[in-house]
Amino acid sequence: MSGEYTVKQLCALTLTAIAAPLVMACAAVPWWQIIFITAFLSLYYIYIVWACGKIHVGWNLEDMLLRVWGKCFSKVILLGYLIWIILSASIAARTSAQTFPMDAGFPIIPIVLVLIGLTVALKGFETVCRFGSVLFFLVFALLVGFLLLAVPEIQWKQLRINPTVALDTAPLTVMLIPVMGLFFRGRLRGKTVYGRWFLMGAVVSVAISVVTIGNLGLALAQASELPFYYMSKSITVANVMERFEAIVSSLLTLSYGCLLTYYIVAVGKIAGHLWSKGASAAVLCALSILVIVLMWPVTSLPSSFWFVGNTVFWGLVPILTLGIVCRKKKQKIENNA
Repeated sequence: MSGEYTVKQLCALTLTAIAAPLVMACAAVPWWQIIFITAFLSLYYIYIVWACGKIHVGWNLEDMLLRVWGKCFSKVILLGYLIWIILSASIAARTSAQTFPMDAGFPIIPIVLVLIGLTVALKGFETVCRFGSVLFFLVFALLVGFLLLAVPEIQWKQLRINPTVALDTAPLTVMLIPVMGLFFRGRLRGKTVYGRWFLMGAVVSVAISVVTIGNLGLALAQASELPFYYMSKSITVANVMERFEAIVSSLLTLSYGCLLTYYIVAVGKIAGHLWSKGASAAVLCALSILVIVLMWPVTSLPSSFWFVGNTVFWGLVPILTLGIVCRKKKQKIENNA
């Protein structure tokens, strides 16, 4: 995993990877809640970008953890990250089986996606970035085109603000996943305007909510297991009912494949840091098999478990670590002055 990759490639990979989880998480959440969540997270990501600009360009998150928490405790934290990403990959793989709801048999699609992700991950993160960049154009072209086709079917009265609706934290859980990119910060080259990528993700998230709830209504959307999928059945083109379910299933499958590839290459990177000799292909294959095995037990975990875990690993630990690193660097500059 020694190759370099551009910032734009990493951002494209990240957006492609979270496209399907955003569809799943935002489809039944009122648009005003998503605006509130994205506004809150924008402050967090502004701080992340600012803090990273103050830190040595070659430092990944594991380098920061080592300098802040020491060798022993940083390995404990990294072990926690390894376990968490494996669990996250397992629930993502299991959820990907829902992209074809008519297929209730053995979950062959998740297993195939994990194996594809493993194959790409073994070629290095630069290959994963190119893989995600290519899929970005396809996935977002399909998603944006589909959203535009659904706009004429919206019943705008169903989008009225109802302050009595309880806040749903599912979008927040998904929108924290891009922080995983800190593990791959060290070999980045090039520049980009991060705000554009965040804004793109935020607009798509709100559009998913508006289109789904505008077509189905909030009550029906929340009662449906896959509201975005079932909403696609109501879309008409030139007053003719069209069947877009296969397109929706395909774009969700592509996105989940990208997400699983991202998770697997992150697992390999962290495992390589924990093992003194690095993570071999055999170790990564074994951990990928573990991801497949855990697909069944992870479904019993409540949604609050994933919210708390993502908040800790992609929220509290990074912001605390970055804050301490920035403070230490400031003190070092002041002492040398």
